[in-house]
Amino acid sequence: MSEQNDSLVHLPINLLYIGMVVTQNIYSGDSRHVLVHAGTILDLTAIQRIRRHNNGEIVLVSPEIRKTLIERDIVKSAPSWSHLERQVGYPAAKDEIIEFIELMAITGEAKMELVRNTARNICDKLADVNFDDILNMVNKLNTIGDYLFDHSIEVAFLNGIIGKWLELPESQVDALVLVGLLHDCGKTRVPASVLNAPRNISILEFEAIKMHATYSYEMCQDQNLPVEVQIGVLNHHEKYNGTGYPDNLSGEDIPLTGRITAVSDMYSAIGSHRIHKRARSPFCALANIHKSSGVELDPKVSKIFIDNMSRALVGKPFSMSNGDIALIDRIDYDDLEFPYVILDDDLVKTSKGLYCEGLYLRGLSG
Repeated sequence: MSEQNDSLVHLPINLLYIGMVVTQNIYSGDSRHVLVHAGTILDLTAIQRIRRHNNGEIVLVSPEIRKTLIERDIVKSAPSWSHLERQVGYPAAKDEIIEFIELMAITGEAKMELVRNTARNICDKLADVNFDDILNMVNKLNTIGDYLFDHSIEVAFLNGIIGKWLELPESQVDALVLVGLLHDCGKTRVPASVLNAPRNISILEFEAIKMHATYSYEMCQDQNLPVEVQIGVLNHHEKYNGTGYPDNLSGEDIPLTGRITAVSDMYSAIGSHRIHKRARSPFCALANIHKSSGVELDPKVSKIFIDNMSRALVGKPFSMSNGDIALIDRIDYDDLEFPYVILDDDLVKTSKGLYCEGLYLRGLSG
């Protein structure tokens, strides 16, 4: 079939989704067997078959599908974040939340575009704040490693979402986003050899890392950022039970920006690959937030986050530890780490022996 037909687009296998219609036969890697025939409406079984036996591209049909993919910036070689930038209010709809989390896997340049546009929108509302200086503070995190840069963007967006869930005024949501972007900027003053040490660090090294909250605070002060932002970055490691740092604040004595950022920080950190820890599933992150509620984390913020994120994850396809793909069917509050999934048309309770690893498909079919 001709590639010059404007209604067709080549699509990587990892972007297949349930309900997509393919326009030509899809063959196994050795081209001997037809895995899916032309005209097939993809379901989980078909996607699993393609994933196991073919690592190439497929061609999908329908101008409507192509338009959807273009609008979501999925078929471009250098994706744009325009669909998120236009929504400065940090959307709370479940598909938008999941789409953002999935899109975190794309290129650093696209992520930088998101930071640039989001920070500019917020800085335009603030007096005596230099946009370029704020951008440089975030970009310097790249000198330490990809994790801190990616993590800061995730925390910023999650902070904004939580702010919307809590129905906070726009000025507070803006402050939360800046806190998320800048909460770890002080780590640029901590030796990279300590931050990236592939071993257990010493007590003295941990004390050096703990200084990053104070450094971040000082850097935000230097940029004349609002006091709410300065205090948020200073207090994002305070714990609800008073055992955090730098000031051992407890309960609601911890500013709300710090309490919200602590939840976003935990969720993002658990789901990210780091030097000394492998990434774990969103369900593991939710379980840890639940366990930490009332101890390290604000119980109200934790509950709102768990409730809304759980609803957002239901119905989404996940890669399983055995290589299959399953749909999330139900997430029980008393066992958040191991949801029920639909696997090969059966309802299955996940466990340590069969667990969800990560989102497999983009949320286009929900």
